[in-house]
Amino acid sequence: RELHRKRLEMRVTKDPRRISRILKLIDQDERAMALVPWLRELVDSENANLASKAAMILSRLTKNPMVVHRFLQSSDPRVRANAVEGLWGGNIETTRPLLLAAVSDGHHRVVANALVELYRVGDSMAVEKIKELACHAEALFRAAIAWAIGEIDSPDFLPTLQLLERDTALAVRLRAGRTAKRLHGMATVSAPAAVVAPSGPDSTASAAQG
Repeated sequence: RELHRKRLEMRVTKDPRRISRILKLIDQDERAMALVPWLRELVDSENANLASKAAMILSRLTKNPMVVHRFLQSSDPRVRANAVEGLWGGNIETTRPLLLAAVSDGHHRVVANALVELYRVGDSMAVEKIKELACHAEALFRAAIAWAIGEIDSPDFLPTLQLLERDTALAVRLRAGRTAKRLHGMATVSAPAAVVAPSGPDSTASAAQG
């Protein structure tokens, strides 16, 4: 009944804020496959923000290569980026060609989203590409790479982040700094605790016995 109400509301409302709330509910509802036709219509909406959200939900729900391929042809980078993010956690055998194509996209968000998933599935190309784009001529790409490293959460990229923390662009330095701080914290938590020699009268006695 609730899903039916959402369906009716989506068809009649024109309020972008209300539609956005409905999309958030749909994204959290595993029964949302019933709303796929309406989501497809929304992707063609003139409201780019709603269209990009619908694209991500559709990509996540269906993981359909043909559907995502269509989204990757969109002139709106938000639609392309969200469609790629919707592929995260999918069957890599079917999503890899789309992800590899997205790495060649001209927009930083699309590329960063693709590299995050490629790294997670163990694609060695992603490592080299991330390091390469950390030196990209455009600051937006460098900042996106700093963000991607944060999503990956691997201390292996700390040297790359150190480079980005010295970037000429303030936005890049700030993003890299936030990511580096979190990764340093992870490295500290995961490091084995140092063995501290016992102290006190008992330890002294043990030492004497040794």
